[in-house]
Amino acid sequence: MVGLYAALELAPEDEIRLLNIPLKRQTEDIACELQVVKLRDNPKYIALSYTWGSPTSLNNEEGAEDISSKPSRLILCKAKSNSPAEPQPLWYRIMVTENLYTFLLKARDDESHALDFYWIDTICINQKDSEERTRQVNMMAAIYQSADIVHAWLGEEDKDTGMTFQLIRALASCCTGNERHKRIEGLKDITPKALGTRELTAKLGACADISNWKSMAMLFHRRYFTRAWTIQEITLAKKMLALCGSHTIDWEDIVKVSEFLTVTSWTRWISEVTGSHQANHAVPNILDANKTSGNILYSLIRSRRFMSGDPRDKVYALLGVAGDSVRGKSRLTPVYGKRSVAETYTLAAIQILEDSDDLLLLSCAEGDSFHTLPSLPSWVPDWSCSRALGLGVTGYRRYSAAATIPRTLEINESDRCLTVKGFRLDDIVSVGENKQDILSGKPFPNWLLIINAMPPIYYTGQSRFEVFWRTLITDTAGTPPCHPAPHSYRPAYVSWITSKLSACVNETAQQTGDSTFINALGALAATEIPGSPLSSNRPLSSHDNERPGDSKNSIDLDEYETTFSHARHLRLFLTSRRYLGVGSESLLEHDSIWIIPGSRVPLILREVNPSAFRVVGGAYVHGFMKGEALESNPLFRDITII
Repeated sequence: MVGLYAALELAPEDEIRLLNIPLKRQTEDIACELQVVKLRDNPKYIALSYTWGSPTSLNNEEGAEDISSKPSRLILCKAKSNSPAEPQPLWYRIMVTENLYTFLLKARDDESHALDFYWIDTICINQKDSEERTRQVNMMAAIYQSADIVHAWLGEEDKDTGMTFQLIRALASCCTGNERHKRIEGLKDITPKALGTRELTAKLGACADISNWKSMAMLFHRRYFTRAWTIQEITLAKKMLALCGSHTIDWEDIVKVSEFLTVTSWTRWISEVTGSHQANHAVPNILDANKTSGNILYSLIRSRRFMSGDPRDKVYALLGVAGDSVRGKSRLTPVYGKRSVAETYTLAAIQILEDSDDLLLLSCAEGDSFHTLPSLPSWVPDWSCSRALGLGVTGYRRYSAAATIPRTLEINESDRCLTVKGFRLDDIVSVGENKQDILSGKPFPNWLLIINAMPPIYYTGQSRFEVFWRTLITDTAGTPPCHPAPHSYRPAYVSWITSKLSACVNETAQQTGDSTFINALGALAATEIPGSPLSSNRPLSSHDNERPGDSKNSIDLDEYETTFSHARHLRLFLTSRRYLGVGSESLLEHDSIWIIPGSRVPLILREVNPSAFRVVGGAYVHGFMKGEALESNPLFRDITII
């Protein structure tokens, strides 16, 4: 194989190799031709976007590769001869993965692909030459931008793929307009509860069958929707076509349906069908939003759930999306072998801080529960953790905890520490269950203890239960997301918490045999929620300014839970002054809440000594997200973040 790439040596810039797959010949072997072209000559080619490993099996271990990621199938490849007078080039054997081999078979046996040229990373880059690999990775953005079309290979089809694609087309055809959040208006009457009804059958025909919806849910569960390199490939493509076996569909149709499934109660339904809380159906919608970003930190936040065989690629795969803002910056230049994963992430963090005027990066560091690299400073996010973390908002622009005070930042690159200004708002004294536990149906006695410890009227003048339901969803809901959350979500919360309390009481009674305490707290919670089925007939207080059910737009408990589940890895907490908030699962009692200029949200810090702290993560603290903490004229002091 060394001889093949030596015969097709690439110039340091502008040149790439393209692959041609002639039609099936006498032999059963796949026989391909490679040639060198210059991007400046605008060659016509298709760029392939695919997963190296199995297209359907998801490995639960973060960053782990299964055996299907290893090359196991043989193909033949030669350098294309430019002249009949030249000696016939030698055939070389190349090993590829099973998933790529399946695609090559499809392309070879389809006459419509006989004259096509492809750019396929595994074959067109000499993977054993680290210098060439680094150079070509730096050209990835140009390669995908220059392709006439990008083919997203989702893997081999199954018996349901045809109907799944038909359902996606039918749903996409109901979308109107191109403006995000408005194009799915025509789909709002299509809900999980409508499955099997005459109305839905009249609208979608055979596509209304529940089996097709289940198949669609499983399609989004394919590995393609979690691969880090697809972010750049999809974002930069001029045009995309998705292929699954012999079936094809416009990628834009997938994007529209992804948005619809993401912002409605279908999210909860899909998690139940797939048995997984990984919301892969949201990925096309997320990547569509990423097209207008150009900000590498925003892209990193949106793509946390993605995986890559090499954890450094969690950063490198996004450089093309960031474009000119990262070009020529040595800290972000792809380096394989010589630079560790921790060093890659730390250098990227320093560059992001230098290029920005805020401290958004610090709110992306989620504490010990989400750090697997021991040498990583606490303020550097561990991007190898493939879980969607944070408060569920990419840039936190709807918040301004430190108002307009500019940041103060000193970066000590040699010691890997930061100096910032901030003031301590309060300390955490009670910690509740995390959202993931609640979504899994576990009891939540600590939530009830926190509710009981809160004053009936919060410092904002709202009732504690008004504060509670808003805090659980970071006071953000609706389509498009609205802050503060619409009052119409309040009755949905009442139904939701009542169902959770009932299950909590029953399970606790079964486990302990004594439900007296939990019943008392459950009754306290339910009776003080205006409009609850267990509520007393007391009049509404002046703070409970809308009765559940008054809203013209009815929101049900499924929609509240959908909103609640958008940020799963959060934990409820209460501070010594009885402020309520949610923050990283990593938080502990005695951690402190800080307002730090430059950070749009309060930060949770863990004290190492009186002047040095470790970052635990960003937080939502009700009543302190719009600069309210500055009304007392607090004193800011220098602290070190290590």
